[in-house]
Amino acid sequence: QSPCNLREPMRAHASLTLFTLALLTPSLILGSSSSEPFHDLLAQRAGANSDDFTRYARPGGVFAKILPHIRDGELGAVGAVRIPVTIDFFLEQFRDIERFKKGPAVSAIGKFSSPPREQDLARLTLGTKDLSGLAACEPGKCGLKLSIAMMSRLRSTAKTRGGGSELANQFRAVLWDYLSTYLAQGTGAMISYGDSAPPVSASERFLEVLGEFGWVQQDAPRLFQLLKDAKSVTSPDIYEFLYWSKESFGLKPVVSLTHVVVLRTTMLGQPWAIIGSKQIYADHYFEASLGLTVITGESANASVPGISVAYFNRSQTDGLRGWFASLERSIVERRVRSWMAKNLLKMRSNLGAAYRDRGPH
Repeated sequence: QSPCNLREPMRAHASLTLFTLALLTPSLILGSSSSEPFHDLLAQRAGANSDDFTRYARPGGVFAKILPHIRDGELGAVGAVRIPVTIDFFLEQFRDIERFKKGPAVSAIGKFSSPPREQDLARLTLGTKDLSGLAACEPGKCGLKLSIAMMSRLRSTAKTRGGGSELANQFRAVLWDYLSTYLAQGTGAMISYGDSAPPVSASERFLEVLGEFGWVQQDAPRLFQLLKDAKSVTSPDIYEFLYWSKESFGLKPVVSLTHVVVLRTTMLGQPWAIIGSKQIYADHYFEASLGLTVITGESANASVPGISVAYFNRSQTDGLRGWFASLERSIVERRVRSWMAKNLLKMRSNLGAAYRDRGPH
């Protein structure tokens, strides 16, 4: 299961948030003079100490930590684990995102074709409660995160064609139109969520999030620019795709669209890969999210493979603001750290078993 897949069913207060954040800076990886730049990454920007490294380095160990939040509405965590596979194998498995994220929390997922097609959304459905609420959506008062234009189209469909399958079809249609606009115009065309007053610009929120990953702009400028502008590039060391998912998250499942960018590179004589997972839409909770998976090879021997994987993410949500934010945060942080460790360990187990099952390499 993906380290990004921290969306598990939660009760009571935990229904508000379950996501991660972290901060990286330019000198962390490429500028490091240490012979162990991956350890520098964890020590300098995740606050890892000797005890954390002991837990991470031992067989079956994992590192998971909550980080201080920077803005209201943010929550942070970082995790790292060693996995007995090669970078090539990890990325091969990750490309099959539908299998990679498979688990009880993911009720549906679909990878878009290249180029994307509207029929790629055919299996995406809304729950009965969300579907019935679409007809009543108004600016500043809506049970789903939608733009004001989306609300208008969906209300019109409900009035002229009724609910049920026609409304579900229209929901997929407005998502497809939004995705098409995003692909044509880039980050600036990201949705403005009209469920709150005033509306919230996902583009502005995302650029705030991206700004915290400043090292990418300096040391991996093509990756940074692609995440910032969403303009396609043709390069043998960059791969990108989009997927939609419906995942359990608190009391409400979350329908989201994600743009993934994968960069292969060499740093300090070692192979590395960086995966950026950019949320471009979510129908509940999230206003913006960017996950970063950093992978380095520890062994070039395919028969005795090894990689180190760190997962960072910065997210903004509407759930951790207001009078009870501090209480909610203290509850959620404990659960986030636990789920981070659990999912990293599960990912290692699943990938390690898949690598062994493949036989001689």
